[in-house]
Amino acid sequence: MHSERVLKTLRPNLSQVPLRSDNAGCYHCAYLLLSLPSIGDRTGVKITRYDFSEPQAGKDICDRRTVALKSDMRRFINEGNDVKTASDVKATIESYGGVKGCYAAVCRVQASAQTMTKHTMAGVQALHNFSYENGGMRVWRAYDVGPGKFYSAVRLARFGTPQSPTKLVTLQPFNGPHI
Repeated sequence: MHSERVLKTLRPNLSQVPLRSDNAGCYHCAYLLLSLPSIGDRTGVKITRYDFSEPQAGKDICDRRTVALKSDMRRFINEGNDVKTASDVKATIESYGGVKGCYAAVCRVQASAQTMTKHTMAGVQALHNFSYENGGMRVWRAYDVGPGKFYSAVRLARFGTPQSPTKLVTLQPFNGPHI
């Protein structure tokens, strides 16, 4: 089974989503931001926004969920279980009834399917809010302050080649939390 359709399986009526993450460098990069429209096309769920937590703004929902998961993981390990593989992490996340709003799957990445190998979009780290609109992407340094800067789809295409299907294979599917 391919992971690109799992979200649609869990929520069949879902047609669009805004995303939010912490400000970690692995997320706050042009590779991800330039790939989101094509990911939305493949999944059938349009990604309308991508917002990063403001630096120094305190804890947000991502951090609160992670604290609960880390607590469950410590308890799981203290009970004599090992957490060495992705399957172990999934079992930990789903233990004790799960954490509200958190889902886990074990997938195999096909590195050979990576098509976006370079980009020329600079200055992404200074931006925190991205809106995917018809015909392009609008960006802001602070949430909806001013009109933002609009990049047309033609200009975005010059920044980097879009990521084609990832061929991500789901080895253990998502299960919803029991709570």
